[in-house]
Amino acid sequence: MNLKETGKRIQLLRKQKGLSQEELADRLGVSSNAVAKIVCGLHRPPVDFVIDFVNFFYTTVDYIILGE
Repeated sequence: MNLKETGKRIQLLRKQKGLSQEELADRLGVSSNAVAKIVCGLHRPPVDFVIDFVNFFYTTVDYIILGE
């Protein structure tokens, strides 16, 4: 898993939905600081975050993690 690329995909989907990082954090029940660190590639997203994100954006784990 390339953390920076994963973060870019998360950021792209967030922007396509018209959400700020703070709004995304609120909807997923995490801190905006956590979202910022994941998007910047500083932290690996926890499994529960990935699952919630995938369900919220109607995408796949493969896309978020691998870009496929």
